[in-house]
Amino acid sequence: MLGYLLTMPQKQIPIIITQPEYEKARTEFDRAEGLVCIPAPFEEAALASAVGKQNAEHVICGMEHYRDELYEALPRGGVIARFGVGFDGIDLAKATKNGLLCTNTPEVLDDSVAEHATALMLAAARHITVLDGSTRSGSWIPKMGMELSGKRLAVIGAGSIGCRVARVAAFGFGSHATLYQP
Repeated sequence: MLGYLLTMPQKQIPIIITQPEYEKARTEFDRAEGLVCIPAPFEEAALASAVGKQNAEHVICGMEHYRDELYEALPRGGVIARFGVGFDGIDLAKATKNGLLCTNTPEVLDDSVAEHATALMLAAARHITVLDGSTRSGSWIPKMGMELSGKRLAVIGAGSIGCRVARVAAFGFGSHATLYQP
């Protein structure tokens, strides 16, 4: 009997994934054991139709706004997983009313956002956008930038992203970072 149980095939669980999100992580989705990851259009009617055709209980979606059909297509206890941070585009009240669970991927973009904030800080300190525009228009207008070494940086928001920005400023540029949590 035990040998029979060990050789029984596992049921493959269908997961409907909006096409843009599927493309972002195709390799991971394709090798997910026990899951059949099915790309579908991100438009709500087509997504809801794919859920119904596949008899799926789980959807992974991006930040498009979903208002009606998706919540009706999923069974109670189904899952809407947001591929990203936050619940942009998900009507949490409607999901709750329909007995759906919602999840996201918190902190997954913290490094990206901190890096972007640092890039903007560098662009401002070195007048990158102004100088880029003048150079592209055929003008050469020298403008002195500022070094960040030894400067004091005030970071408003001492969460995960703010702490990363402060760390890059302190250890990367030699700045003195002060964190403020409003």
